[in-house]
Amino acid sequence: MTRFTRPLAVAVLLFASVALAQTSDAVRVELRVVRVSAKDCREALAKLCEKKPALMTEKELAPMLEKCASDRQSNILQTPRLTLDAEKPGTVSVCDKTKFTTAVTVKVVDDKPAMVPTIEEVELGSKFTVTATPSKDGKQVELKLTYHEQQVDVPVPLHPVTTLIPPQGEGQPIPFTHFVQMPKFRELKVKETVTVPDGGTVALFAGTCKATKRSECGAPVLSQVPYLNRLFKNQGFAEVEESVVLFASVQRVKTEEPAKLIPVSAATRAADAELVKLLADYRQACELGKTDEAMRLAVQALAKDPTCFGK
Repeated sequence: MTRFTRPLAVAVLLFASVALAQTSDAVRVELRVVRVSAKDCREALAKLCEKKPALMTEKELAPMLEKCASDRQSNILQTPRLTLDAEKPGTVSVCDKTKFTTAVTVKVVDDKPAMVPTIEEVELGSKFTVTATPSKDGKQVELKLTYHEQQVDVPVPLHPVTTLIPPQGEGQPIPFTHFVQMPKFRELKVKETVTVPDGGTVALFAGTCKATKRSECGAPVLSQVPYLNRLFKNQGFAEVEESVVLFASVQRVKTEEPAKLIPVSAATRAADAELVKLLADYRQACELGKTDEAMRLAVQALAKDPTCFGK
């Protein structure tokens, strides 16, 4: 009597999934806002932005940033890198909400006069909106950049306003003097659409603005001694003019999309279940020594899946 002793590894698959690793185009964008007041730095940036568009390579960008950073009064704001899908906008907001009391009105509350302040909330800071679209050949990126900056001049001036409060009974109105804030805002706006080579940088001139800078001077040694340095150190404030330039660097990257689960159809699940039953019956026939029946079941299983005995 012949017995079939070949072991079988049977896997029951009622739901199969297929991982489709697809690649999609994405763009990594790095934004910098450079503010300089030194004359040589301002002239260098002005000369750079004369070209339309002002494109730079990474090797040309590094010495320009080093030159601007050499000015102690310069300011370089670098935002986190954004990885954007094609044609999908991304936003970076570096803002604070500040409240100003701009007016006071007299209202009657519970038959009594009350002073009600008018408070306006303003968003101060910088906000970027970027949309990147790579070309079909992947060598260039179309960059749509919107930049808005709003700052307030400090200190905020106070303006006295006198309001006459009506008396509760007979008599003359009572003058009431209060102070309201009169903030003066400065805005910079940039809205450009440029084409940048992959791995390149574009410089965009945002404009000029006034800024208050602080300077210190003192004796070489005594000005370094804590508390005592207050007697040997002078501080001064001056209003200077700054140039503001945006640098946007782009780099095309490839990202893998998450695997997608594709359910197997009902017909496929039924065929798998039938194959599992054939293999189970084949193994039982082998254990009982039923050679003819085992051969018949093996032929049926191989007809459904020629690799069923190799799994």
